[in-house]
Amino acid sequence: MPGIYAAFAVIMAVFGESVKGIHLGLLLVTTTNILLVYAIGRRRFDPLTGAVAGAVYAILALGQMAMGIHAHATHFVVGFGLAGILVLICALEAERRIWAWYGMAGILLGLAILMKQHALFYLAFAGLITVAAGHRPPAPTAWRRTILAVFALGVGAILPLLITGLMLYWAGRFPQFWFWTVQYAREYATTTTLAD
Repeated sequence: MPGIYAAFAVIMAVFGESVKGIHLGLLLVTTTNILLVYAIGRRRFDPLTGAVAGAVYAILALGQMAMGIHAHATHFVVGFGLAGILVLICALEAERRIWAWYGMAGILLGLAILMKQHALFYLAFAGLITVAAGHRPPAPTAWRRTILAVFALGVGAILPLLITGLMLYWAGRFPQFWFWTVQYAREYATTTTLAD
């Protein structure tokens, strides 16, 4: 997805076009992800749970399976995904439904998708917890509010994808974008069967 190229361009613009610059950018991204895990754990449970969750994430993020010392797209997906989930949690916990919060959560989740298609699972998770939270407390307008929240989340998620698609179309690169991010990805993902 084209978002990862933009992320690397920002990192190199800030830290320099070198291995050291990329590693500094990765350090910043990983540290941000640790803080986001902490913030979600603290908000949903308590400060100790947040600290333990952040510490565990830090250890796991350095592992070879997570490509911890390589600036892999997954690290950027996690950052935008966690930020989107944190904003969504804030929206769900707010006394008043502020639709802009749901839209902002959607934008962050859309940016995660721009890093790598797998981030669709973050968006699906966000939709599920929004629907599940819509049943509490029971009220006559609960379904209406839930539908509006999911709509705002979806519109926010589509915006970064739509803007990127329009930019690539105007640049004359949309056919290449479609091939690499949809057609090729579909073929690549279906080379191994579910049975395998």
